[in-house]
Amino acid sequence: MADFYNAEVLSDAKKKQLLDISAMSLAIKVPHVSQRRDGDTRFAREINMFVLFCLDEHNLLDDLPRYVASGAELQSECRL
Repeated sequence: MADFYNAEVLSDAKKKQLLDISAMSLAIKVPHVSQRRDGDTRFAREINMFVLFCLDEHNLLDDLPRYVASGAELQSECRL
């Protein structure tokens, strides 16, 4: 994802996904996801997948809306 999206775009997507998850009124407790947006590990925090792993364990991923990326552009040079 780092090759296509910057941390700001990922942060916006994460916020949208967390809002959609909270609207699901789940009977399970999902892990807390920090909204902090600073520091050297910001990018790693933006792509934290623990909530998705939790939903997958309870067979709830299909209940999420479908997300589609448009216009993904390579933001860095290709590395070999």
